[in-house]
Amino acid sequence: MIETTQELICNLYKHCKVTTCHSFRVGNDLCGFGRYLGIENQEFLFILGALHDIGKLEIPQQLLNKKERLTELEYKRLCTIQFTEHK
Repeated sequence: MIETTQELICNLYKHCKVTTCHSFRVGNDLCGFGRYLGIENQEFLFILGALHDIGKLEIPQQLLNKKERLTELEYKRLCTIQFTEHK
């Protein structure tokens, strides 16, 4: 599982550094919330946070990183993307 997790995070980093940084912040936040709740498995919580946006690997970089508002055609394209299960 660890190799797969590392591979997915590396792929996400190559695809979009901003999303990866966001995902790490979510992982850290989940760890803090887990400590508050008394959950001991902090590593698992971090992994959940780090992988919560992994589906963005399916979104083309030019759409994912676009600064301007999406056009109607781009939005429709995003709506048709089918996310696949990573095994």
